[in-house]
Amino acid sequence: MSYSMLDYWPPFLQGQPGEKTFHYPYVDASATAFSWQFFWDAKTSSMIARQTNADGSWNSDWFLQWRSNGLVEWRDDTPATGLARLLGPKQTVTTNPPIWWGKDLNIGTPVAASCKQTGLFGQWGYQVVGAEAHYDTWNGFSDVLQIISQQEWNGGQFVGWRGWFAKGIGPVGHQWASVPNNVFGSVQIAQVGMV
Repeated sequence: MSYSMLDYWPPFLQGQPGEKTFHYPYVDASATAFSWQFFWDAKTSSMIARQTNADGSWNSDWFLQWRSNGLVEWRDDTPATGLARLLGPKQTVTTNPPIWWGKDLNIGTPVAASCKQTGLFGQWGYQVVGAEAHYDTWNGFSDVLQIISQQEWNGGQFVGWRGWFAKGIGPVGHQWASVPNNVFGSVQIAQVGMV
């Protein structure tokens, strides 16, 4: 059976209004480890996935679009570091070809594509995404697709995360993961807020 990525990410990939926030607590639930907020950005015709750190500071914005070949991440904004701070508080990196998240995923059949950051110091990358399992229910959420994402840049180590995506809601569970090194963090169940 095939699962459309459009159905399992938050419903803002085609211009719908609103926002959805996911807070991922530490394993002992003592505090939020990090959060994601998803919303539509009309200026870039993109759904933005904004990640914030445990202290509430901004970590990054992912700019996602649904195109004919599926879900792509074509731009990332992060806090500027080093000499880039002379140009402003944020650093924007676009990728062309973009980071591809797939279109229709089948359990056990990963999809992969190369990507390249633009600009003078742009890096070549590679992303692999695979659907690992589907659950009728998972931690109180219905119709959940478990995916794994791994990226490498300039021939470096593959790292990424595993996500549990509830249909029509988004990533309700998260786990940092480096598959080649068999390193996996603790599973974090999201507290979901919708506006």
